[in-house]
Amino acid sequence: MNMNRNKFFKLQMICTMIAYMRFGRRCFNTATECGAWNCDILGTNGKSTTEIEIKCSLSDLKNELKSKTKIRKHQYYKNGIVRGKYYLIPNYYFICVPEKIGNKSLKIVNQLDDRYGLIIFNGWDKTYYKGDVSYLPNQTFEIIKKAKKIVKNYDKRFEIPIQMRMSTELYSIYEKYILELKNNRIL
Repeated sequence: MNMNRNKFFKLQMICTMIAYMRFGRRCFNTATECGAWNCDILGTNGKSTTEIEIKCSLSDLKNELKSKTKIRKHQYYKNGIVRGKYYLIPNYYFICVPEKIGNKSLKIVNQLDDRYGLIIFNGWDKTYYKGDVSYLPNQTFEIIKKAKKIVKNYDKRFEIPIQMRMSTELYSIYEKYILELKNNRIL
């Protein structure tokens, strides 16, 4: 598999944030590329829904202030309405960035919405530990700004779209694995 370093790095960030959602935030439903806005990571624990957006570069993060679609999303999260349509709004919203742009990111995150949280990804370490937060990758990220609630009440309607996306992701993973085994003549 030939993959460029940026995509590989983003996959490491996504994997770490999925572990954080599952084990740190205790989300029993967590999926990627999910919801009306195609969230990078969306999870629910039955009491709240959390969205995490992954940004690998400063230009990618600044695009949140320029892209019409992104502007519309953030306005909706602030005001609760986009052209009269109703979309589900997560209770919490984080942006996760690599350590190298961490210092410059907080200002942009606050420009988007001062209720948003910021997570700094410090690198990949697949060493796992047990303790209060089981199985989280060891010291690979730091929450430098906690997210504040965007909406007060939990919306149960997030659960089915997340579960449907989880099933699709599982199928895709197994399909790729089977094809890889077949192509490598392991079967």
